Amino acid sequence: MAPLQVKEGHVSVYQALSQLGFTHPGKVWKQLLATKGLDFVPHTRLQFEMADGRKSRLLPAIRQEDLDRLLEGVGQMSGQGQTGWLYLPAERQVMDILTAAFQDQQPEGPCELQGVMVDLYFHRCNLAVVLVSFGEPETQRIQKLKEAGIQVVQAHVYHQDFQLGALVWELRSIVESKP
Repeated sequence: MAPLQVKEGHVSVYQALSQLGFTHPGKVWKQLLATKGLDFVPHTRLQFEMADGRKSRLLPAIRQEDLDRLLEGVGQMSGQGQTGWLYLPAERQVMDILTAAFQDQQPEGPCELQGVMVDLYFHRCNLAVVLVSFGEPETQRIQKLKEAGIQVVQAHVYHQDFQLGALVWELRSIVESKP
């Protein structure tokens, strides 16, 4: 994620949500406040600098240290008034690309294996892809899958070093090594 503009120790909610890939961050923010309550993350309204140097209108802003709570709230929106998992736009793009690139492996996702939800599963080679969310402890979920004999690859989509090509290469290497 690119650095967010900081003003008086606050960051723009809209800028943070935009960098996650949301094209309508205002709608996402309103949905978060409606689901979690107005006191979900303490916020104020501030003017930030636009790309051309002008001042923006007053925008919702949260303290820098509350950014993780915002991201966690976005990640937890699944299951609240929705049928199925909520994928952030960047995650959805990764899922779509992997599904298209590995059609020969009979991809399915999201699905449940051994009582554990996985983001993408390749039936032909018994391989699961798990997208690691913000601050989510993955150890139990991953461990259960491995104990069931399912090979697991974790994808840290929002890590600064994440490269989709490297993930595809890793998955293709595993798939080609299977009999």
